Amino acid sequence: FGLAPCWGLSQKLPRLIGPSRAALLSYSAGKLDAGTAKDWGLLAHVFPPEQLMEEALKIAGAIATNDARMVRKYKKVLAAGFRVSLGEGLKQEREVAKKHYAAMQEKLGAGWKSKL
Repeated sequence: FGLAPCWGLSQKLPRLIGPSRAALLSYSAGKLDAGTAKDWGLLAHVFPPEQLMEEALKIAGAIATNDARMVRKYKKVLAAGFRVSLGEGLKQEREVAKKHYAAMQEKLGAGWKSKL
């Protein structure tokens, strides 16, 4: 049956690792070790198995300290960036930021100022 583009990889992978690496990996059905995947920007971290849970919980804890609604909105903005131009992605980001800062000002009062 051979290879078939699926899961959006034919579009996302070249944007993440460049067209040459994406073509090589896709056409050869190659596999990457964790170090190469990190070097190519596909992973943020690589941990030894004995440290994995501890480090994952640290990252999860850092995320959990943020406003859950904003994290959800941020995830949507990041995901949308693969489907739109840079200009449109920046426009969407500005809209989310405006709404967030307006909500923060309403919640914290007129004395609150954005760092933007």
